[in-house]
Amino acid sequence: MSDPIIVGVDGSAPSDRALDWAADEAVRRGLELHIVHAQETWPYSWPFDLPTSLVPGESAARFDEAVRQMLTAAEERARQGRPDLAVTTELATQSAVEALRERSEKASEVVVGHRGLGGFSSLLLGSVSLRVSERASAPVVIVRGDTFPERREMAVGIDLVDDAPALEYAFQTAAVRGARLRVVHAWHIPEWLLDSHKAINLDELEEKARWSVVEAHAPYRRRFPGVEVVEEVPRIHAVEGLVEASMEVDLLVVGRHGKSQRDHRLGSTCHGVVHHAHCPVAVVRQEPS
Repeated sequence: MSDPIIVGVDGSAPSDRALDWAADEAVRRGLELHIVHAQETWPYSWPFDLPTSLVPGESAARFDEAVRQMLTAAEERARQGRPDLAVTTELATQSAVEALRERSEKASEVVVGHRGLGGFSSLLLGSVSLRVSERASAPVVIVRGDTFPERREMAVGIDLVDDAPALEYAFQTAAVRGARLRVVHAWHIPEWLLDSHKAINLDELEEKARWSVVEAHAPYRRRFPGVEVVEEVPRIHAVEGLVEASMEVDLLVVGRHGKSQRDHRLGSTCHGVVHHAHCPVAVVRQEPS
């Protein structure tokens, strides 16, 4: 049996959007949906007396019941209009980041909202969403942007260095969705080179970039012949180019580069995209060299 899609929930509006997105994706792929809420336990003994109304045991019981009601509501929401969807729920007693990271090892993908209940509402991306995208083994979809009717259009950003995992995920997802796939390689000439007055044939450079993009995705185009593909090589900074593309697609796919298995940082392009994209973003781990 294929691994499930896992979605992290906390009862917030962004969490509800992530749940809806994950449920729809599970139906498309014919996979089980596993809903996870994580709640860390208080690791210390209480050093002072509390009023009866605040006795830890009683408060914890009421809180546990509220959480279980939230999970039940999440399951009901996921099943609504999706009668054949298999759904399971779990209350994990650990941090949200660690819970989702651990479960990502046996997941098809992990889905999170762009922000949760905690933190600062002014942040573009919540800390949990960011840290899960940095550490998860499976692709992580951060559901952000406004809700639009499905466009049947996707985009994947490539840098012509190590794009295989991102392209694999993008083509598979486009095939499942029946979507057209834009393969985007944004590039620009450094200002210092333009200022050097050297003869630069920009049209020739753009043509070379386009053919490099075609060669990069050729193996996947052969494997997924039903996916319509277009190449885009905008002469623009990578983050700006991908954020612009995100305004017109249902899903943007980017690769997460790390120099080693212990390097959890997102590359600068991926980091900029997950903070500013106008649609859900799938962050796919690229294997370090």
